[in-house]
Amino acid sequence: MPSYTQQLADFAANLKLSDVPDDVLARAKSIILDGLGCGLFGAQLKWTEILAGVVRRLEPQGGQASIWGRCETASAVNAALVNGTMVQGYELDGSTESWRLVKFDGVHRTTVKRTVGQG
Repeated sequence: MPSYTQQLADFAANLKLSDVPDDVLARAKSIILDGLGCGLFGAQLKWTEILAGVVRRLEPQGGQASIWGRCETASAVNAALVNGTMVQGYELDGSTESWRLVKFDGVHRTTVKRTVGQG
């Protein structure tokens, strides 16, 4: 009998977008858009400036992945670090506890997937 992890992996690997209910897709799109908006807001915050400066010193030539809202690039790992910091940088999140739990989890995964997907 396959493990729970294998069952979940099989489910995810075989899932088609057409199998996902419309309300779930709408919620996912809203969570992603919210995360991107938070990230763009956080792009100019002082702590983002500090972290982006550290990444620039570590990688003066930039890299293959975009740092959102900054016209800069870095390695996928460092771009995901900066982008994730921007998204969570000012606690701009949904208004209910359940929304925050879903959004935080979703934003971290989305940030990494969007950043690493460029590499």
